[in-house]
Amino acid sequence: MEDLSLRFLLPLLLGWAGCWLAVHLLRGAALYRMAKDAGLAAPGLAWVPVLNSGVLGALCDRATLCLTGQLWYFRALLVVQDLVRLAVNMGFLRPWGVESTISPAFLLYGIALGWRPDLTLGAVLSIAFLVFNGIAFYRLYEDYIPERAAVFTLLSLLLGRPGQSLLLFLIRKDVPYSAIAQGGGGRG
Repeated sequence: MEDLSLRFLLPLLLGWAGCWLAVHLLRGAALYRMAKDAGLAAPGLAWVPVLNSGVLGALCDRATLCLTGQLWYFRALLVVQDLVRLAVNMGFLRPWGVESTISPAFLLYGIALGWRPDLTLGAVLSIAFLVFNGIAFYRLYEDYIPERAAVFTLLSLLLGRPGQSLLLFLIRKDVPYSAIAQGGGGRG
């Protein structure tokens, strides 16, 4: 019996690990290239889980500052968001009544189908993360591909981290308008 369960469980775990690794490498390659081209201080952090959200946030900060003149501190807030999700998933926030958060993609699907989430702390956090991620990704895409910013933002929210990684990889070689504004050359 143990051999049978191991025979089914091992390929499942290896498949999951392979998918996670592929998404991580895709996201790391995209963020590393974008951070290096943007002249960020530590582009190598793009390869480190959780800290790569700080690299993404720094790119979002740069875009937002150039486009609106405001600083939202995405570089810190996206890392805090990942740490909160990690704490929730590990059960550290159960004493405060946070059992789980809902994936932004599932939250959007549910709302589209007429589901109304209970207003638990986990659901409120999920909605806040969804709105915050939408703003962050919209600002980033508005800097890199303004004509498709809304579509890419919606896809990033609907497809979750795998979709975000793919979309970031697709735009990694584009020159953002914030680079042009700082005298970084033409759009490519």
